[in-house]
Amino acid sequence: MIRLLVFTPEPLLLLAVSKVIEDQSIPTIALSGGVCVPSEVVREVVLHQPDVVLVGMSEGMSWDVLRTIRIQSPSAKIVLWTNQLPAETAFELMELGLRGILRREVTPALLLRCIAKVHEGELWFEKAFTDSILCSRKVRLSRRESELVRLLTQGLKNKEIAWSLKITEGTVKVYLSKLFAKTGAKDRLDLALIGLKHLPESSLGTNSSPAGWSPQPLFLKATAGAGSSSGATTAAKRDWDHRPRLVS
Repeated sequence: MIRLLVFTPEPLLLLAVSKVIEDQSIPTIALSGGVCVPSEVVREVVLHQPDVVLVGMSEGMSWDVLRTIRIQSPSAKIVLWTNQLPAETAFELMELGLRGILRREVTPALLLRCIAKVHEGELWFEKAFTDSILCSRKVRLSRRESELVRLLTQGLKNKEIAWSLKITEGTVKVYLSKLFAKTGAKDRLDLALIGLKHLPESSLGTNSSPAGWSPQPLFLKATAGAGSSSGATTAAKRDWDHRPRLVS
């Protein structure tokens, strides 16, 4: 029997899941616990040691809670229950041990099937989502590259960046060329916008990297419409859905 623990901030939704579990024609899943308060999730996981944890997204559900679940119950398989989840966020969650993403409007039959498949060790992601994952890649910036981008976001020129990093202006130009190729940025402005959106806020507007800071990987999604007209290219440049995303 598969032991299932459910977290959702909506009590009626929890009752609905309980009903689905209760109405199984051939009982294979047992509801070992249900929680509506994020702060109680870890306690319930430790208490019941479920095989699968179905987690509904909410403001109070942090990644720290998911990490703690993984630590306290390593064998528990986590399935996220949500309607929308950016692919880059899913990458981060998969690294934390996420085993599936389930749409909230899923049918009872698919809910049960998802739980069973994840328990068997399979991943559960819809085709549209897996297609997004397959056409994406991650790029990790070195500390020096991240520092250069950080200075670029402050509007510094090459000579000023060279002075700040204690390197030559020619070396700055080499770094920029590599960063353009690595991130897909079209120019300095594009690279600066990427930095403003994705570098940790604590590192922006400072002249040194914050204590404990480490290089951050970038999530790159293939830009649609490559080779299209200049107007379409400009529009795509403004569409952040096609720009690099940070993944920690």
